[in-house]
Amino acid sequence: MVSCQADQGSFTATPPQTFPYSSTTDIPDILTNPPVPVSPVPSTEMSAPTGTPAPTIVPVVTVLPLVTPLAAGGSPFFDSWSPDSAWIAFWWVEYGGEELPGSLAFVRVDSGEICSHPEVTTEGVGTGNVHWQDDGLVQVVPYPPEKTYSGSPCETFVQSQPPAPSQPVGEISPNGRYLAATITELGPGLYPMTTTITDLSSNQMIASISWEFAPNDAVGGGPQWLNNQVYLIGPALNQGFLYYSIPDGAVRKVVTDLLGLDEEFVAQYRSIFSQVDPVSGAFHLLLKWEGGPTPLPLLLYHGELGEIETLPFYSAWPFNSPEIPGFSPDGGWLLLGDPVGEEPYLDNIGEDSWIRPVEPPGSEAVQLPQGLFLGALSDEAPLFAVMNPNQSAVNILGYPGLEIISRWRTPGYDFLVIAGWSPNGSRLAVMGHQLQSNEVVLFVIEP
Repeated sequence: MVSCQADQGSFTATPPQTFPYSSTTDIPDILTNPPVPVSPVPSTEMSAPTGTPAPTIVPVVTVLPLVTPLAAGGSPFFDSWSPDSAWIAFWWVEYGGEELPGSLAFVRVDSGEICSHPEVTTEGVGTGNVHWQDDGLVQVVPYPPEKTYSGSPCETFVQSQPPAPSQPVGEISPNGRYLAATITELGPGLYPMTTTITDLSSNQMIASISWEFAPNDAVGGGPQWLNNQVYLIGPALNQGFLYYSIPDGAVRKVVTDLLGLDEEFVAQYRSIFSQVDPVSGAFHLLLKWEGGPTPLPLLLYHGELGEIETLPFYSAWPFNSPEIPGFSPDGGWLLLGDPVGEEPYLDNIGEDSWIRPVEPPGSEAVQLPQGLFLGALSDEAPLFAVMNPNQSAVNILGYPGLEIISRWRTPGYDFLVIAGWSPNGSRLAVMGHQLQSNEVVLFVIEP
């Protein structure tokens, strides 16, 4: 059923370019402290966000569920798309997601065929358990990782040996020369970590770094190579994020040494999210306030330029779970909220969301129509999926113009959650929730 309706009203807010916060040390709009020599660039003034165009009439489409709850009990929870965008992996979980374990299942999107694999279970249902290979095979690592499974949708899965304890998780630098590996030993409350850096050209270990991670002390990116010279180790207890420098073999603090901020900001900017372009070697860091008496605005570090930009927002929203908050999957866009000058929601998502290019510094931010928020940006197609404020409908926008192309509703379900775009950008998985029955269904939208 297709019908048309006119959008009602609009929301426009233009945050000021002066930020009402106080601190022992003020943060200027642009700070320059390059980690390596860079070509000088002119300082860029920051543009305040601007409002959106007048509302337009858009088609409203009713979409039917692809996967509904089992008659015997159990709701589908999205896990991941297959590389060819033909299959969705999901987990059958008792209503409400409170009864575990969940059992693995797949659905073929074109036909609606469902294949259940009750032999594969997990105690931690969530995206990332199912790992798709390019040849169509699937490796499943349940939680806890006491065993792994290999197989294909609708065929028997074979149990394989569990991973060795304390097995290093390695990451090779973009130029292929260095290998970084981190070994974790679980402990009561604290997580002792050891990160090693090996020069693959000589097969010699050049660094062994011991540090501790404490739950809830900091969140964000890492361990991760930011370029061929800098490795982001991760959030260390009482030290904030650390990084290792290849040229001088030193371990330093991101906030004070790389960004040049005062020590007091280590405890205040405890969330750092990273975005890396492995081809060009450019990287960005997004710093979010997490502690201190007065909220501070977001900071965006442009690694290639060596500049810090103060953004007129307090919060960054995730484009597409499990993507890092703030950055789009392709690394080219920021999804922001809580404009400075208004009472911040901070961890609670408000009804004002703004999108802007990551580069250049000072790029204009544009507000999403009708207070839409929580977006999923397609990797391949110029489409952007966002929610109504009450999560009752999915809106498909084109970008960068942000015009609403269509609106998708699911009668009978209280709120929707965007699960993720397919790899080819042609399909969007959405979960619908029915509060009274605690049922969850799985929808697929094809804009």
